[in-house]
Amino acid sequence: MPIILTITSIAIVIIAILVIFSLNNNNIPSGNYELAGLVDDKIPVTMWLNIDREGNVSGIYYYNKYKINITIEGNADKNTIYMIGYESREIIDEFIGIFDKKNISYTGNLTSIGNGKSYSFSFSKK
Repeated sequence: MPIILTITSIAIVIIAILVIFSLNNNNIPSGNYELAGLVDDKIPVTMWLNIDREGNVSGIYYYNKYKINITIEGNADKNTIYMIGYESREIIDEFIGIFDKKNISYTGNLTSIGNGKSYSFSFSKK
């Protein structure tokens, strides 16, 4: 029997992961970060992150070509940041990556919820 994932079931899994992450230590300094970089080694993106002392992450990002803000929320655990992107209250993207506090950079993978494809990303301090 095939497993069918709905947006609701994906959201439940994401919330569970966020809860688990929130119980762990955060080694990323709290603060505001303005980052710029590439998705899939070719698509320019700008991102603003706010990370609080508890490891809660919020912010926005946009594809430079379109400049339409996409809300992001998530958690930081040790040096990993996990976030989901929302557009019109619908989850559209998942980010999971490593935050390098020395170089102020964030690298990892972005998964598009719509098509399930995964893309590499690399952002650094703007």
